[in-house]
Amino acid sequence: MKLYEIGTLLIALLATVISTVSLVRSRRTQEKQLEFEAINAALAKKQLELISREETNQEKARVVAELVKVGRTDFRFVIINQSSVMATNVDFEIDENSPDDPLLQNECQKKLPYPFLQPGQSFTLIAALHKGSAMNYNTLLSWTNPNGSQDENRVHVST
Repeated sequence: MKLYEIGTLLIALLATVISTVSLVRSRRTQEKQLEFEAINAALAKKQLELISREETNQEKARVVAELVKVGRTDFRFVIINQSSVMATNVDFEIDENSPDDPLLQNECQKKLPYPFLQPGQSFTLIAALHKGSAMNYNTLLSWTNPNGSQDENRVHVST
C-alpha cells in the first residue's frame, strides 16, 4: 500500500469514529429531550387540573366557625364566610354526639338558617358555657353556594 492510500484510509477511519461518537451523543440528547417533554406534558396536565379545581372552588363559598371568648365569662360561636362569593341559608349545629349543646335554642330559631352571608361577613351565636361544659365541640356548617349546590363543613372548635 502506498502512503497516500494509508492516509486516505486513516482519514476515513477517523471520519467513521467521529460520526459514530456524534450519533451516540445525539441519540442520548434526543432520549433526554423526550424525557423532558414527557415531564413537561405531565406538569402541564397537573397545572390544568389545579386551574380547573381552583375555578370550581372560586364558585363555592367557604364557611368556618370559631368559639371566641368575648368577655370574662362570655363565649360566642362566630360563623365566618372566608370565600369571595356569597353563601345563603347558612345553618350551624353542634354534633349530636357532643356531651352538651351550648346553643340557645330560641336564638337559633331566630337566626338560623342565616339568609345571606357576604364574603368576609360573620355572625355570632351565644355559647352558653358553664363550668361543666365540654369546651370543645364538633360542629356542622351547611349552606347553599351561588350556583345552587349544597355544601357543608365539619369544624372542631374549642376555647
